[in-house]
Amino acid sequence: MIRTRIDLSSVICVIYYGFFVSFLSYVLWFKGIEKVPASNAAVFTSMVPVSSIVLSAVVLKETVMGNIWLDWGVLLGGF
Repeated sequence: MIRTRIDLSSVICVIYYGFFVSFLSYVLWFKGIEKVPASNAAVFTSMVPVSSIVLSAVVLKETVMGNIWLDWGVLLGGF
């Protein structure tokens, strides 16, 4: 039997991700959806990929490839 060790930072990352990203984000989303029409919520849901690409380019200095611009065009053309 192979035993592996998980360091404390990995455990903290899993707990953080589980609470803030999975649990708390859904709670806040559903609290917000009570106050706005479903059509507005749908627009924000479809903008999640766009905001994630913008944030990764700005914050993480990632390069936005050509096919991403095409994807954005298709997405924004749907509005």
